[in-house]
Amino acid sequence: ESTRWGSRPGEQNMRKPVAATFLILATAIVATAQDMRFQTATMTRNQSGSLSGGSQILPDGRVIITNTSVRDMLRVFYDIPDFAIIGAPEWFTSERYDITAQAAGNPSRDALKQMMRTVLAEQLQLVLHQEARPLPVFELRRSRADGSLGPNLVPARTNCEIGGTAACPHDLTGGSYAAVAMPMARIVRTLAELAGRPVVDRTNLSGPYDIKLTWAPGPSTFLTAVREQLGLELEPRDEPAQVLVIDNVGRLKP
Repeated sequence: ESTRWGSRPGEQNMRKPVAATFLILATAIVATAQDMRFQTATMTRNQSGSLSGGSQILPDGRVIITNTSVRDMLRVFYDIPDFAIIGAPEWFTSERYDITAQAAGNPSRDALKQMMRTVLAEQLQLVLHQEARPLPVFELRRSRADGSLGPNLVPARTNCEIGGTAACPHDLTGGSYAAVAMPMARIVRTLAELAGRPVVDRTNLSGPYDIKLTWAPGPSTFLTAVREQLGLELEPRDEPAQVLVIDNVGRLKP
């Protein structure tokens, strides 16, 4: 090695700390990769025929997902609206699955999302990528000149994604959306699903919010409700937006 790299007398001794540094970095990378995996995880087809499902995150690091479609899992684990999932087979929606997983310690919700991505990749041979494609989008920005928010979008005192809660409490029915302590990213994702196209967030808002939004049928009334009740503007435009493209996927047998 010394001849190949043209080392000088004493240079080999100088390289030992560098080699040790590389070893430490490699060990850290491996440890990080291991941290993004559950200790144990099983995924099975749910053939109960029921339409109800849900998820639980328990304080001991257990995650239990019941009767949930792969499409819904992708929406949650990748924080992306349904219409931005490209190339998914029909069974992503029609088939439902159960997952039981055990993590070490008490990882954050973001870490658990990464772990669940790994479960889907391994169990379904799922390969995907994110890319920007030109799409009709809505640009979300504050509508008031002073930057103030509307009466129905209020900073929350707590965060539903901290503290091991099972889910962020919300209610979404025809013409009504209400949520408590919801992170802004999830509010934006819900607005995108309600608006029917990607939403590019340029509000510079962060943290959790309590939100109440009601609107009458029709796209124009929804946009008006967002402006008047939330103090936000959904401005239509064309620009690149992030989509999730399915490159390869397998299928679990019943």
